[in-house]
Parts: sequence; structure tokens; C-alpha cells
Amino acid sequence: MNILKEMSAFRDWLLLNEMSSSAIVLWYSLFAIWNKAGCQSKFCVPNSILMKLTGLSKQGLINVRATLVQKQFIRYEKGKRGCSGLFFELIGPLS
Repeated sequence: MNILKEMSAFRDWLLLNEMSSSAIVLWYSLFAIWNKAGCQSKFCVPNSILMKLTGLSKQGLINVRATLVQKQFIRYEKGKRGCSGLFFELIGPLS
């Protein structure tokens, strides 16, 4: 996946589609973490980190993450107690 093309495609998608500012900031935060992790096919991020990066409450994060899953921008598998949830390679407008 070409990271710059994907980010550009996301911005272009936003020009024609509605998405909450919370969902946008979560997508960009996840994209940055995924990039920093070497664009691996799976990566874990604790809710506490995402809450800190986005300013979202725990419930807000859960709701926005569900929106991104529903819109098929991310794939997510809930973690078990004490383990972070697992994000799979991010899906963007080009994917």
C-alpha cells in the first residue's frame, strides 16, 4: 500500500462523504501508528493510547471505532481482558 496515496485518497473521500471529526482523527491516529509499526498486517494499540491521541472517552472511542468498522475503513478484533484489541491492515478508500 502506498501510504501517501492512501492518505490523499482518504482526504478526497472526505470531500464527498460525511464522517465525524472523531472518526477522522481516529483514522489518522491509527494510520500513523500503523505506519510507525512498519505497515504490518496486524498491530495492537491499547485503548488508553488511542484515547490520549484522539481526546476521546473510552465509550467515544468504542463508538467511533465501530463506525470505522461499519464503513469498512478498519478491521478490528476485540482483545481479551488485559490484552489490547488487534487492528488489521488498515483499509482505506483505495483498498
